[in-house]
This record gives sequence, C-alpha cells and structure tokens, in this order.
Amino acid sequence: MEMQGTLGKLNHAVDMLTEQSKEQGKKLDRMSHIIYAAGVVVAIAICIGGWVIKVGSDMAVGYFNGHQGTTQSLPAK
Repeated sequence: MEMQGTLGKLNHAVDMLTEQSKEQGKKLDRMSHIIYAAGVVVAIAICIGGWVIKVGSDMAVGYFNGHQGTTQSLPAK
C-alpha cells in the first residue's frame, strides 16, 4: 500500500514537471519572437537614421557649395 502512495506521488511530480516544461517552452517561444521583432525595429531605425543623415549631409554640402562664391577675398598688399 505504501508503494502505491509513493508511486502516485512520483506520477504527480512527473505530470507537474511536464506541465512546467510546456509553460517554459511557450515563454521561450514568446521571448524569441520579441527579440526578433526588436531586431527588425532596430534595423528599420538604423535605415531611417542613415537616410536622414545622408539627406542632411547632401543639403549641407549643397548649401556650402552654393555660398562659396559669395565670400570676399582680401586685397593683396
């Protein structure tokens, strides 16, 4: 009789471990999706930031190249 009680406890413990393992698997799967989504967001942000920097650089170069001829030179002595 005592053996049946011990066996029942072991079965219950194995069932609990199986359920916890499934829950951990779900959590890991969710975390992998979150990490993947964060990577995509960072990649998009880097692309947009690079584009903004390029446009700003092009505008600055155009501005300074356009105003280059308007400077006055000092007369030679």
